[in-house]
Amino acid sequence: MSQLFNSTRLKRYTYSVILTLLCLSMQACVKYSYKPVPIDTSNVLTEINSWSIDNPGLNKFLESNGVSVALLNTRVFTIKRLYLTSLYYDPEMQVAYKKWKKAQIALEHGNYYLNPELSIPFEHHSETAGNSEWTIGAVLSFIYERKGKREARHAKAEIESFNGKLEIQQLALERYGVIEEKYHNYVVALASQVEIKNEVEVLKALLEQLQKKYELGAVSHFEVSTTNLELQRRLFQLSIQENR
Repeated sequence: MSQLFNSTRLKRYTYSVILTLLCLSMQACVKYSYKPVPIDTSNVLTEINSWSIDNPGLNKFLESNGVSVALLNTRVFTIKRLYLTSLYYDPEMQVAYKKWKKAQIALEHGNYYLNPELSIPFEHHSETAGNSEWTIGAVLSFIYERKGKREARHAKAEIESFNGKLEIQQLALERYGVIEEKYHNYVVALASQVEIKNEVEVLKALLEQLQKKYELGAVSHFEVSTTNLELQRRLFQLSIQENR
């Protein structure tokens, strides 16, 4: 009984030593040590500041999508130019595009066979019985892959590439809807401003005539005050429109 107890303790002690040595060896294999480092925002700000309408990369993207060079040299922003510019700087679109490119690469390599590896190892044996201390051999290693598995991998890559393309198209349609709505609201607001400005000019001219007639006693003070009140109301509406 005592021998069994001592044997059990010895095994536990041996396991403890092995576990300790394993932990120490794993710590020794750690190549990098991590420590908190403050975030440097200078590179981020530099990148954001480069996001301008004069960005060469943006102009190249616009040209490749049908925007004329003559238009790029002006400050005229059509709905197409605004839409493509928003896509170029859209972070979600950039992520979706890179996911699709990754899926495309996987699709292009989906039917590739895994190449075998050939190695010629040299081994040295210190304890030999009259034979050479060196041995030489040839090792050929390869991964056997069934045709069905390779075809399944290719089909999966096709699906991921198709899904990536759909995600890009969905984002593009959503962004176009937002840009179109905002552009429509802008055009309507601009037309409303022009209309109010024309009404203001008409009311100013009318008020000037009424003021002269009032001085001559041809019209009442009520008519002058009413016209002046309408003019102030229109000027207030114009101020709201311009500050939106």
